[in-house]
Amino acid sequence: MDKRYKHLNGEERGVILAEHLRGATVPANSAVAFPAGSEIEVVALGAGVVSIVGGAGVSINGVLAGSADIAAQWQGAVLRNYATDTWLLIGAVGAVA
Repeated sequence: MDKRYKHLNGEERGVILAEHLRGATVPANSAVAFPAGSEIEVVALGAGVVSIVGGAGVSINGVLAGSADIAAQWQGAVLRNYATDTWLLIGAVGAVA
């Protein structure tokens, strides 16, 4: 596993402080079962781009296996699970593609 990426581990609430990370991968429900309503905050502490990526079968803002970048250092975003393998990403991010 690339140490610059964090794989979310199933905590219902959590904060990822991305100082040396390049991104966070949201796993499929079959790998990690997040309950609906789970929220994970991602904050870019470092100067590099931090990408949030949906794993295989995961939809972020309606885009299957989509990804988005946190806009800049000292900004952040929140991932909210509202259904199985379906996440909403809100905050200082560009378009999910």
